Amino acid sequence: MHVPMFAAIILAFVNFKTANGHRMDFQNMQTKHDNAETAAVEKQDGGARGPVSNLVKKGIFHALKNAYHVRSDPKLAIPHAWVLQYVNPKWKFNKEHWKSHLYDWSAIKTFDDWRVAVKKDLKTDMSKWNDKIWLLNWFRSNKLQGPEVVWYKYSSSAWHKQQPLRWADPTFGTSAPMDTQTSYINGLFTGMNWPGIRDLDNNVDSKIKALKATPSELMGTLWKFCQKGTNGKNAGDFVIKASHLSESQGVFVVKAGKLINDVRSDFIENIPFPVKHSKTEDGYGYSKDPERMENEILQMSGDKTMTIFKAFPNVAKLTAKFKKGVQVCGGNETLAEVNLVMEFQEMIWVTWESARSKIIPRGTLIEKIRQYDVEIKVATGLGKAWGFYYNSIGSSTQMLSDEGKHLAYELAEATAIKAGVDFCRADIVVGEEGLIVSELTLVPAINYITKKPVLKHINKLIEWHQYNQQTDSEVNL
Repeated sequence: MHVPMFAAIILAFVNFKTANGHRMDFQNMQTKHDNAETAAVEKQDGGARGPVSNLVKKGIFHALKNAYHVRSDPKLAIPHAWVLQYVNPKWKFNKEHWKSHLYDWSAIKTFDDWRVAVKKDLKTDMSKWNDKIWLLNWFRSNKLQGPEVVWYKYSSSAWHKQQPLRWADPTFGTSAPMDTQTSYINGLFTGMNWPGIRDLDNNVDSKIKALKATPSELMGTLWKFCQKGTNGKNAGDFVIKASHLSESQGVFVVKAGKLINDVRSDFIENIPFPVKHSKTEDGYGYSKDPERMENEILQMSGDKTMTIFKAFPNVAKLTAKFKKGVQVCGGNETLAEVNLVMEFQEMIWVTWESARSKIIPRGTLIEKIRQYDVEIKVATGLGKAWGFYYNSIGSSTQMLSDEGKHLAYELAEATAIKAGVDFCRADIVVGEEGLIVSELTLVPAINYITKKPVLKHINKLIEWHQYNQQTDSEVNL
């Protein structure tokens, strides 16, 4: 795609230059007829919030109309500035953090091509964005409405501390060389604390007894929230989840001290465990020594496996206790069992995630319970929202109101602007005081409905990168 020289000069100037140390404001390029859907998204602090009751609307006709949305080209365009017409004027691509500018964009023609390129990218530290504790602090430092977390703590287990791969995060020590990281990531059974899971399975009863005698910090915090709630009211209302898992796995949603849903483990239970030979007192033929056991498992070919809950039935039995209606705030024994379930979840990597997620820190966090079970997922490229869909398509008639949708677009764009990422999906839910981002997804899964916003607009991102890459190569000649 050839662009005239005067347009190239405009693009280089508008996209990256500053005036008096600040980003130049091209807000005046927006025309007066832009409606709230476009104008609201220019607020970089993502601070606009309406009364929560105004953000949600229920009804079959509203649901049919709003199950998903793909923004039209005119909604994304900036009049009289065609070079930048699909780029949010407040967005600036962060080349330091995102290495997608190094991809061979001339070979990327489709969204599937883009996904392949991203998954091959080991130069960008994408894994930390799947760590909900890291993400929480990123949102707070950027003054954006992120997860409503009231307590969190990373795992303090010996295995977690010794994990060699921390992607150069000084909080967790020096990262391993890239070839070591790549080898670990590509391992069939890496990312799992198998010795820790075996130890838990063999000693569940004694561990419960020890925690009853000396409650953990998590147990003490949960008991406080059982008595007073997360905000001094609504006793027994809170959510417990692992900081690295997804798909609602292992989440305790507690209302008035009781579970309002089963704690899901339907994906977790399919994690494969490599069997060396038939079960013995040593645990399927592995060494009793934890370090030796881990090394032995890393050498396994995967010819023979069994599911994790079949291999470790006591862990399965412990997890299965937590069904809808169970009294979580019943006392120290129940809280000790909750503590052990969360310890187990800190030991696992889930196979539906990117293999890079094997090496992110793991922990446990407690959130405020949500008043509304509504989640809208907004695809955002070049700092502009491309469209949305709901995670509840076909199962609920409760969705955001028109005001809520506009604010969701605003918050998604504000998040993408702060991150400086060329494409992401912001998962937005209704918090205690307004909309919040619950998760930022960099390589989203897609199906017939969910890929529509991306397929409509991915060519804009591809052409933008192709132009910049071509321009850079011409400058370097």
